[in-house]
Amino acid sequence: MQFNSLHYFGFLLVTALVYWRLNFRHQNLFLVAVSYAFYAVWDWRFLGLMVFATAIGFYPALAIKKAQANGNALLAKRWMVTSVVASLGTLAVFKYANFFVDGFMALLARFGGSADSFTLGIVLPVGISFYIFHTISYVVDVYQEKLEPTNFFSELALFLAFYPQLIAGPIARAGSLLPQCSNPRTYRQDDIVTGIYQILVGLFRKVVVADSAAALADRTFSNPTQYNQVQLLCGLLLYSIQIYNDFAGYSDLARGSAKMFGFSLIKNFDLPYFAQNISDFWKKWHISLSSWLRDYLYIPLGGSRKGKFRTYFNLMATMTLGGLWHGASWNFVFWGFLHGSYLCLYHLYKESSFKLPTNRFLQEFASPLLVFGLATFTWLFFRSPSEQVTAQYLKGLVSGGLAGGVYWLVPTAIIIALHLLPDLAQKLRNKDPFFIGLKPTWATAFAFVMLVCLVASGDLPSQPFIYFQF
Repeated sequence: MQFNSLHYFGFLLVTALVYWRLNFRHQNLFLVAVSYAFYAVWDWRFLGLMVFATAIGFYPALAIKKAQANGNALLAKRWMVTSVVASLGTLAVFKYANFFVDGFMALLARFGGSADSFTLGIVLPVGISFYIFHTISYVVDVYQEKLEPTNFFSELALFLAFYPQLIAGPIARAGSLLPQCSNPRTYRQDDIVTGIYQILVGLFRKVVVADSAAALADRTFSNPTQYNQVQLLCGLLLYSIQIYNDFAGYSDLARGSAKMFGFSLIKNFDLPYFAQNISDFWKKWHISLSSWLRDYLYIPLGGSRKGKFRTYFNLMATMTLGGLWHGASWNFVFWGFLHGSYLCLYHLYKESSFKLPTNRFLQEFASPLLVFGLATFTWLFFRSPSEQVTAQYLKGLVSGGLAGGVYWLVPTAIIIALHLLPDLAQKLRNKDPFFIGLKPTWATAFAFVMLVCLVASGDLPSQPFIYFQF
């Protein structure tokens, strides 16, 4: 059930109407049932896996709290480790088993060995990376005594399965979302209006911008050898625009949908293509994942507290594993490796005596343009379906010729202009969402422009959300 379909909005409307007629406890149970039904539309076979993920968070968390109350720190740690290992083991089996089997077969062949080729044929459950990370963060936060464990299985089930953020995040922290599951929600008309506007912005990003960009970007990545330098460069630029608006659009739809039920989900994007440097980019891009990796991987590895070499190692390890989190592919690994390298180079620059002059031109234009260019280059590895396609694309960018591709510049410029419409509004107003506090006339005007663009984009083929595959 795609978030950009009429089926979804009918589902959302009916769910919200029933939800607000129930009392608090029944609201929670209803949302859990609805969320499980929403997930079952994708594949009912994995509902048991979601219940299992809830159980390996719920029961160990209570056991950790009991052990800590009895002064048994070792037992509490064992329960925490058991839960985390079970969560990561589940993720590894479903997401990476085939990757490691294929890698072992290739390594064996390189050294002259041979074995019968086989694959486990494991299906990847949609959204598994997100709800497994939710489980891990919940248990670790309870262990670190940042959070009291819930005594209601249904509350943790709702935290993990809440359908607006189930498939592709944001990766909500238990400390933020779980209290909202535990406390009664109050119907407020302002929340409903805010939710509707945010859903509209999300649809604009997804349907008008991301899907338009995909129409050209997908062509270049399907067979790079058929396109010249200008077309390949436009395709890469458009994919950079596509993935941002696709995922930011999903996040807007998720946050807007959650508002319809009185929930507030965390902000997941904060104008990342206006970032001043690559470190700033990762504070603004997929904020829920980057902060999760920082708090549960980078800092536990030692962060920047154990000397320069260890800092660089931790940055590389965190970003490379972050790449692997996205999927079992060497392209994803290299994407993470590149971002780790960027961060290390930026830290070297900060620690050096050489400093670029600070002026408004650099801050407002040159620095964001450089960050955008660096990030866009890495998307080549993220998007390519194979290492072979990556090599073909790189070769075409360097030596693909220029003839016949200039006509791609016009649609590329139009799509970039559409991409900037909500982002510039947010930057100029310094509001998130940008329509908060707008006079009704201006809010209506923005809504009208977006609706016109949505209607005009009606013939575009509907594209699945990119992050649904993770």
